[in-house]
Amino acid sequence: MTAIKTHPRLKSFYLLSLLALLAASVAMGPSWASADDKPTKASEARVVAAPKNVDQLRAIETQLKMVAAKVVPCTVGLKVGPAGGSGVIISEDGYILTAGHVLRKPGQKIKIIMANGKVLEGISLGVYGSADAGLAKITDKGKYPFVEMGKSADLKQGAWVVAAGHPLGYVSGRPPVIRVGRILRATERVIQTDCPLISGDSGGPLFDLGAKVIGINSRIGGPVSMNFHVPIDIFHKYWDRLKKSEAWKDDVPGRDCTEVKAAFRKVIAEAGKCVIQIKCDGKDTVLGTIVGPDGWVLTKASELKGRIVCRLRDGRDLDARIVGIDPRFDLAVLKIDATDLPKIIWNLKKPAAGQWVATPGLEEDPLAVGVVSVVQRRIPPPRGSLGVVLVEGDGGVKLKTVLPKS
Repeated sequence: MTAIKTHPRLKSFYLLSLLALLAASVAMGPSWASADDKPTKASEARVVAAPKNVDQLRAIETQLKMVAAKVVPCTVGLKVGPAGGSGVIISEDGYILTAGHVLRKPGQKIKIIMANGKVLEGISLGVYGSADAGLAKITDKGKYPFVEMGKSADLKQGAWVVAAGHPLGYVSGRPPVIRVGRILRATERVIQTDCPLISGDSGGPLFDLGAKVIGINSRIGGPVSMNFHVPIDIFHKYWDRLKKSEAWKDDVPGRDCTEVKAAFRKVIAEAGKCVIQIKCDGKDTVLGTIVGPDGWVLTKASELKGRIVCRLRDGRDLDARIVGIDPRFDLAVLKIDATDLPKIIWNLKKPAAGQWVATPGLEEDPLAVGVVSVVQRRIPPPRGSLGVVLVEGDGGVKLKTVLPKS
């Protein structure tokens, strides 16, 4: 607990959260555009103007309480293996919007923690990596509280919004936490707000003042009050793909884009014939390279365990045995009973800085491309350092061991 209190980022988060909640009671509410400063209907949720009098402040407070009452029961905690985040239920049968990086990939069993602490079973569905959008579903049968999905195309700079989630992860007995802020920027690809957020809030919902979801918490921009959200219209646009459990990213014009990789196809074609899949105890584990046509294979030593099988390009699965290991380079030589295999072409010239390099895989395009960053050199071994091992004891922390220099 002491570490949390003294961490400067957490101090800033808690202070901003408190200020945001205080501000919510005096600064949120419907837009006022009439000459006599009377508030418009509460359903007008995209608010830009600041309040001007006490009556408007009271109207704001009423609006915020309505939003909180509706959204808190629908905001959930997610556990995906050892990691976690937040999400929001948007249908009675249990579909959940969250951030793509919370789910990581489709088809994983997950735990859903309701606002009242009840734990349900679920599964991860689609993940749109480039937009950080993810979809999951509760697999336990039932009817669940949910909120409506709004629109993000017409969001205005300065509009008041409410973010929800589980800062620092789910805490037993603490319901989902809400925070208030304003839209700093809104585009088709991202919404930026000053709602105070921190680790654990990822995947949680961003609401307008009509309690409709307009975004999903994605990442923190630096300070806890400069945050980015996935616009809800992205979920609308790609709903069918997300629901079908697809996982994809945009092919942007980067170093590893399809267009650039395609230029390397002829270059890696011969070497690619020597790349094979290595399985350990039936699971795809690592790639290997045929370095001798009579069954010699080079691969990564630290990945090998259990029964080792090499799957060749022609579909054959052949048992392999370890012939030798060089721990300095984490390399292992395997032997399989095969002949007339493709022969690797060796280049014994020292590469120059700036020279193109590509990593062949099992597909036509290379796994990755780049350049030689520094000329060949000897890397010195790491130096040891002095350290200590502490343990909890009666009356506080005690020194257990002093680690000498190695």
